[in-house]
Amino acid sequence: MNQLSLTQRSDGPIAVAQTAPAGASLHSAASPSSLDEFTRLHDLASLISSGAELASRCFDLDQPVHAELVSDQETGETWVELVILARGDIPEVRQARRRFTKEWLRLVPSEKALLIRPGLSLV
Repeated sequence: MNQLSLTQRSDGPIAVAQTAPAGASLHSAASPSSLDEFTRLHDLASLISSGAELASRCFDLDQPVHAELVSDQETGETWVELVILARGDIPEVRQARRRFTKEWLRLVPSEKALLIRPGLSLV
């Protein structure tokens, strides 16, 4: 599965780097374009970084946020999913999700909303 690694540097912005699990290809079998190509084509790098930064402010993260290229074979849609793994009890995470969603809707232009989507899991 294609992923972008997002890491906070001590001197400022979150760095975005393409990674893949050991033995995995950086190109998705479901799509001819890689996550990096899709991100460049749709100018999503800054939104990925901003989304990861927003998630780190809103949630108690179990691990750094990463991005995956997702394709729905039924609809033909492809998008970047921000994988957010949050810790906490359900009321805390629900409250954090409300804060995140409110800011996310302000952050993402409507024309990009279907191209980059947050995916939240409670761990």
